[in-house]
Amino acid sequence: FLCVQASNLCFAAGQIAWVRIRPKIRGVSDAGLHAWMLAGAAGVTLVFSLLTTDWGRFHPEPSQWIWLVYLGAVASGAGFFLWNRGALRVNTGTLAVFNNAKIPAAVLCSLLFFTTHTVSPDAVLRLAVSITLVLLALTIARRSLM
Repeated sequence: FLCVQASNLCFAAGQIAWVRIRPKIRGVSDAGLHAWMLAGAAGVTLVFSLLTTDWGRFHPEPSQWIWLVYLGAVASGAGFFLWNRGALRVNTGTLAVFNNAKIPAAVLCSLLFFTTHTVSPDAVLRLAVSITLVLLALTIARRSLM
């Protein structure tokens, strides 16, 4: 729980910084800035993995490499690039709502694409309530603009 909350706090701080700082940076494209951020993340990951990974036990299957490439290039790379582009186009309330919408969206994707054989009615009800609350918060955030 604490790790998730710390992650949300860091993500929110980064988004606020991006929205405030990005318009002041001239002469570099969004893609160029994003490439520098990804290079920094890859560098930090490389250092820590070299220090903490037992590479003798690392034998991924070809399908695992495909998932790693997908998660790195599509989910993280393209996903965060598009998220950052969108963050510059919405108000902070809408950005906060969509930051919190990732949890019910992940549960919905899990149910649709990685469904288990039994899904309890209680789980579906909780998901419906959470989606309703996200939509209500989005409506409030958008109306505060008018």
